Amino acid sequence: MFEILNVIGIPLLALYIAKRDLYGQNGLSSDIFFIALFNILPPIGRFVDPFYYLVSLRNWVYEKPGNFVLNTEYRLKNFNGQKQFNKIYEDNDFDLGYEYAYIIKTSIFTSFFMCIQPIIAIFAIVGLLLMYFGNKYRILYRFFKPRYYS
Repeated sequence: MFEILNVIGIPLLALYIAKRDLYGQNGLSSDIFFIALFNILPPIGRFVDPFYYLVSLRNWVYEKPGNFVLNTEYRLKNFNGQKQFNKIYEDNDFDLGYEYAYIIKTSIFTSFFMCIQPIIAIFAIVGLLLMYFGNKYRILYRFFKPRYYS
């Protein structure tokens, strides 16, 4: 709901309060174009996720032979059990709600403003395709089935 309000309500409110210009150089048409263009960035972040690479690097360092984290005495002293220790190695959850929100927001935004900027229909198709392939890549290669001990 708030994403739809952010991409539809805020530009209309800014047009009404400040700009009062629909097709001018800095009018609503320009704002809609850039909002639709930047709407492609979240799916690209599905492929290039720096947090995933940082967690992978941390896990690689922890698994090196002779590392203090794998020492049983260190684990017993600094962790409240095996479950807390396992959370270090767990991956991110797949947030299905966010994925649906992106699809609905993009569809409603495109259908609402397509009469002002027809090019945003192409941006929406590219964004939805990138989201589909990005999620497919993440599900198949980065996420794993839940571990039985967590």
